Amino acid sequence: MDIIIVGCGKIGSTLAEQLSAEEHNITVIDLQEERVASVTEHSDVLGIRGNGATIPVLKQAGAEHTELLIAVTQMDELNILSCMVGRKLGVKNAIARVRNPEYVDVLPLLKSDFGLSMSINPEKACADEMVRVLKLPSMIKVETFTGGDIDLLEFLIGERNRLIGMQLKNLWKVNPNILVCLVTKKNGDVIIPSGDYVIEENDRIIIAGRRAEEMKFLTQTGIKTNRVKNMIIVGGGRIGFYLAKMMIETGVHVEIIERDRDRCMELIEALPNAEIIHGDGTDQQLLIEEGIAKADAFASLTGLDEENIMLSLFVQSSSEAKVLTKVTHNSFSTVLRMLNIGSTFSPRLVATENILQFVRAMKNSSDSSEVQALFRIADDTAEAVEFLVGEHPGVTGKKLSELSIRNDVIIGVIKRRGRVLIPRGNDILMPGDSVVVITTGKLDSIKDIIK
Repeated sequence: MDIIIVGCGKIGSTLAEQLSAEEHNITVIDLQEERVASVTEHSDVLGIRGNGATIPVLKQAGAEHTELLIAVTQMDELNILSCMVGRKLGVKNAIARVRNPEYVDVLPLLKSDFGLSMSINPEKACADEMVRVLKLPSMIKVETFTGGDIDLLEFLIGERNRLIGMQLKNLWKVNPNILVCLVTKKNGDVIIPSGDYVIEENDRIIIAGRRAEEMKFLTQTGIKTNRVKNMIIVGGGRIGFYLAKMMIETGVHVEIIERDRDRCMELIEALPNAEIIHGDGTDQQLLIEEGIAKADAFASLTGLDEENIMLSLFVQSSSEAKVLTKVTHNSFSTVLRMLNIGSTFSPRLVATENILQFVRAMKNSSDSSEVQALFRIADDTAEAVEFLVGEHPGVTGKKLSELSIRNDVIIGVIKRRGRVLIPRGNDILMPGDSVVVITTGKLDSIKDIIK
């Protein structure tokens, strides 16, 4: 697929790298020559220095025969204009990054007028994902498949959890409708587990099943599932605003600590039902005074990763709150896997993943691919792929125990005519099934699960 990316910042460069790796033809445009050079050096893409909202530059990039234009510069207006001009020149689909909260509510009404197939707000998308996790306070991450019928839930095995020391082949005694698909060890190793695997303290495990069965499983194993009633947010920027707004709408009492007085006044006007505190959220004594010990949830959303990480470590050690941490830079990923700081979120990665989902859906619809959805999981070390199974004589119609399935693959869930099945050795894949497969490798078709 021919794709133009306007803007070579964090999101644009990440998209260029990922989409190039997925064998799309990528052209990047940016006004700063050094940014263009950086992207073209690290990825197999074509680079153009110029204004991506102008006709000559977009024509040079080949807009007339481009399937998709993605505008992700720092300026909302430039992104919208770039998409409008691109569509006039023949671009079939366009995506714009739009961050200004004042535009968010009106944009859906004007998407067709602007020629947008999709708009993405990284901060709001990040807040949306945080809210999904807060609905299940014990979760690190939640992904949903088959139209909402199946969830992948990731959580930490804490001390005294009844699963510690249990072999996975005995898990059916706790709940036969749950499957452990993936295990991340404290040292960062990622394992597709066999039935002989023994669960250990500090394992991060991903389970698959229906939401009702997963909730039952969490209760059976003593994992906290009570909903959040009050939370403290440090940092009143865009993510803090969106998160607070959505949590207040669900009846949660929200307190925001923000060090900038002018921003506090803006938040007081925008969020009249929130409690706004003018102060330094990194001051541990202030957090204690504001009742961090009794908070159900805590979000560290300042502009500095180091501050967020240290704040989250402090809160983890001093309360039982569900902790959310904003981390912008990839350089911390290895360290974070070794630290117990709850769920981490990157606006750039969330936005990138949402755009990649759209691109993959476009590709699947154009080439009749079996891939229905794809998520990067376990800190981007594995993939969860939903397939709509076609006719594959070497795979369908045989018992799973008879198939020579790759060691880096596990079949998580089968959905057949509305029924959700946790696969066993005697189960058979059939054409028309929706199947969620987890792998530490790469899959393009359900037939790729075979060695």
